[in-house]
Amino acid sequence: MHCLKHYEKDSDRPFGLSHEDKLVPYEYSSAYLVGMDAEDFVNTKMKTTIAPVLIKMADPESEIVMSLGVQERTTEEEYLQDISEYYRWLLKGLRLS
Repeated sequence: MHCLKHYEKDSDRPFGLSHEDKLVPYEYSSAYLVGMDAEDFVNTKMKTTIAPVLIKMADPESEIVMSLGVQERTTEEEYLQDISEYYRWLLKGLRLS
């Protein structure tokens, strides 16, 4: 999670990113950049292998996300939604969604 939240935050790269002609929210731009930068190193077989896990992480109601428990947010629902949103943007950066 740390990488998805803080990757490239000390650079100008997180500003003004777009995905499918829509602006990537700054809060999730690091996750999107991780996906974009990793895409060149992730072949089709690897994408096929990791996609199901990442898709589950992008679902706030999945068992995997629910098992993480509450940490930073005030309510469990907000926390799980937040985690899932970072993974949703990671998937977009990897061009898996």
